[in-house]
Amino acid sequence: MKDSAKEEIISAIQCNIRNERYICNHTSNLLLSSGKPQKVVEEHHLTATEKLILKEIALGKTTKEIAAERNLSFHTVNSHRKNIFRKLEVNSVHEAMKYVMRAGIVDLAEYYI
Repeated sequence: MKDSAKEEIISAIQCNIRNERYICNHTSNLLLSSGKPQKVVEEHHLTATEKLILKEIALGKTTKEIAAERNLSFHTVNSHRKNIFRKLEVNSVHEAMKYVMRAGIVDLAEYYI
């Protein structure tokens, strides 16, 4: 975070140099304090493919990367992405990530730590 302490920023830079992942204390606390994940995926009736694509979006992959890995057209993945956002009533990747964390689709705390 841009308002983090100098020591935390230095630690983040050192992790980056060693090709390690780093998550700041503020974000770590938010992830750990969120409590037990709520299972809300079924409420929105996402298909199995949409759930997989949502997980990959949350892990930071671009539409182009997802399409290449799944041997799909960019436009097919983009259509899935639009449907996911519409069903979840979100407008951004950030909002989709918040949903993924609440729903327990991806344990981002383990991914980044």
